[in-house]
Amino acid sequence: MKQFSIKTYAPLAFTAMILLMPLVGLAAQNTTPFGYDAPQNTTPVGNSGKLTNPLSVNNFCDLIKVVLEAILVIGMPIAVLFLVYVGFKFIVAQGNPEKIKEAQQNLLNTVIGIAIFLGAWTIAKVIQATLVGLGASGVKECGV
Repeated sequence: MKQFSIKTYAPLAFTAMILLMPLVGLAAQNTTPFGYDAPQNTTPVGNSGKLTNPLSVNNFCDLIKVVLEAILVIGMPIAVLFLVYVGFKFIVAQGNPEKIKEAQQNLLNTVIGIAIFLGAWTIAKVIQATLVGLGASGVKECGV
């Protein structure tokens, strides 16, 4: 029989939390699905219901902007959590050279990941500013 280890189930639990967080947010809004508000004591017939756009975007550029902002809002706290985890690994190492080397490698990987994350966002902003500067049509509306 395999012994229970938090190391094997922690990534699964963390992933489940990340994926279920939007559902908790929807449940907290106390609204009906898709923004449909049925009148009291009546049953909807035909097209009497209304659908509202939950993202309030009207074109593809706005959708890209909302997605990138969501990625930034979600990614930065995760990056901070990884830095805290690496600091915890340094404390737990207690002078053990192997554990310190592992913590240093984790710190390096975390910093590289944060640099890639912020670098991609910066490159997108530079490309957008360059296209606006060159006078490309339709780019100003897509400002991220």
